[in-house]
Amino acid sequence: LGGEIDEPSQVYLSKVASRAYLLAGQSVTHFVMDDPKTVEHLMNMPIYDERKVSVDVSKGLLNIIEAIDNGDIAANNERILSRFPTHINNIITLLGQFRDKTTVSTTDDFAQIARDILIDFFVINKYWSYDARHDLDSLRLLNVRHDHVKKLADFGQYVAQRRRSNKDHRLDGALFELDNIINRNILPTIPALDTTTDGVIDELVRAQYRVVDLTGMASGAMRNVANPSLNVMAISYLNLILPMLKNGDVIVLHGISVLSPIAKLIDDMIQSTGTNIDVIYTERNQSAAMDMLNTHDNSLDLVMVDLYNNRIGKLVVPLSMD
Repeated sequence: LGGEIDEPSQVYLSKVASRAYLLAGQSVTHFVMDDPKTVEHLMNMPIYDERKVSVDVSKGLLNIIEAIDNGDIAANNERILSRFPTHINNIITLLGQFRDKTTVSTTDDFAQIARDILIDFFVINKYWSYDARHDLDSLRLLNVRHDHVKKLADFGQYVAQRRRSNKDHRLDGALFELDNIINRNILPTIPALDTTTDGVIDELVRAQYRVVDLTGMASGAMRNVANPSLNVMAISYLNLILPMLKNGDVIVLHGISVLSPIAKLIDDMIQSTGTNIDVIYTERNQSAAMDMLNTHDNSLDLVMVDLYNNRIGKLVVPLSMD
């Protein structure tokens, strides 16, 4: 029917679906794990530049210690009381990716001790209060400049100090594990997790069309084999984006088969928001698609797989918003 489109069929079809959501006034968020070229194709979406943002997570743009404002606290500042424990649980889940466990818990002994230490750290740095309900006006959890928020290395130093000064031997095991995860595992090997939040993150949360590029962390990753660095980045950005979404918005997951060890966790995170969010899955081939399907117990909204050597690219004209 005219032009020839040099992009995989499942990517093109995900853009067709994105167009429908955008025209309906919804937001669209793409998470790309499988191919950096997919990011280029997605960012060629014919909408104004100010409405779309792409971030390469391997550049270290998001401080996982920082809670990002989704804009709803100003209208009701008591909502911060529920936002804080969620943020703490998110950090525990992230750290849990580096534990030698098949599942991540936010209620076991490690999680309980990590929670107590995190709360103390936030209180000492005046982001939070032990009596928060009666101290709402002084809480700074969401009211600090990005470059003034402590980073993971600062928390690592605090954990090491707590471990050295600990007199309660019941805490020894959890403190050792927490210290080991942060100071001997994450900080020496994953600099992207010890960073100050970049201004592009503010643009990301406000954009109607988002592309989160995880391919830099996924390079060389094997399906069905845990990749804690990739897992943490995927969870971090999902935690960031989910509170921004409204009923009817859509998330497109490109190549989630690379994240198969945490695919169920990702599904649970989306489902637990209480928001009606549509999810589209794309995979590059049948093998990856089968891996992806085998990790899901529930029926899926929509799955797109390139099985036909990109033949659809010979049949369509370039996508427009007209």
